[in-house]
Amino acid sequence: MKNIITPTEEDIENAKTMLVNVYYQKIPLVAENEKHCEILEKLTPLIAVPWFLGTQLFIKSQWVQGLIINKINVINYNMEPTKNMLKACKYHAEVIKNIYEILKETEVITNKKYFKNIPTWLGLIIHDVITYRIHTICTDDYLCLKDVTINHNNIKEKLIEKEKHIFDSPVTFKNNEYLNVSYKQYTALNKFILLSNEIAINNFRFGEYYYEPFKKSYQKYLQSLKAKWWHLTLINEKGEIYTHFTKGRLPKICNQSKYNQILFIN
Repeated sequence: MKNIITPTEEDIENAKTMLVNVYYQKIPLVAENEKHCEILEKLTPLIAVPWFLGTQLFIKSQWVQGLIINKINVINYNMEPTKNMLKACKYHAEVIKNIYEILKETEVITNKKYFKNIPTWLGLIIHDVITYRIHTICTDDYLCLKDVTINHNNIKEKLIEKEKHIFDSPVTFKNNEYLNVSYKQYTALNKFILLSNEIAINNFRFGEYYYEPFKKSYQKYLQSLKAKWWHLTLINEKGEIYTHFTKGRLPKICNQSKYNQILFIN
């Protein structure tokens, strides 16, 4: 029987701090009209939940080994994770772990503290990643599905492409003043990107032992999105969550709005 190490008060506090900053920061939505807003409100939890699960898996491995992951409570979406969800989100957890290691080393190298503490910064980074994904839905280019035979894997590739470069350079929607009116920060994520890039250029050890493992873990995460349990998901005309399991044309009942294609686990 595996021995579970009892978490310290500091471990529990770190876990709580991270969860609060991942879960409870507001994410402003920018909608064209009421219908678009309704779609966004239903897609938002689906975008957030995999990162919420990844956060819990990270906390379980890092601070609270006895954590039982049996429910995610999000506005408009209460979910009990399936085995597939937990398998899929281990890649999110690995990305989070590597970010955490970078944050710790960054404080050592710069001899500075950023934000309130590392769990706060880490939680805000994950929140910014979720916000970024939601905002790409808010302002998406049209993914034309009409009169096209749908190869499921190709659609997945297009959706995966949206996430490939999120950590390459500071996130901005500077070309979209409409969105910037509502949200123009991404402070935690951008601070992480700028500092880690700068340190990696000037510090070989940091690059080899911290930055490269992080980049590899994110590539594995992107590759994992091709797995069989990730499916094209959208909101149909009845306002219901619809999962497209097979190749071929989407049923006519599906809303083919440009704001309405994501990948989710089933």
